[in-house]
Amino acid sequence: MQTFDQIIRQTRTLPENIQQEILHFVEFMLAKYQAPVTAAKPVSSTPFAIYQTLDLGVGGYAQFPSNRAKQGIREPLLRKHK
Repeated sequence: MQTFDQIIRQTRTLPENIQQEILHFVEFMLAKYQAPVTAAKPVSSTPFAIYQTLDLGVGGYAQFPSNRAKQGIREPLLRKHK
């Protein structure tokens, strides 16, 4: 593995346009990794939050017994997202 000084010496012997490309790339990488990390927005994917966004109306999807709730939600969701 080469040292930093060896890489610099080899880079100086390259043509001017190649040196400029390398310089732009290094500046891009430095800017990318020196930029502050943006915090991800909190996720509120609780079951109730999802239910609220469905806007299924009065009674929701209670047209089916609880043991068929997953099957029963399919039809209202398809209607909602048509």
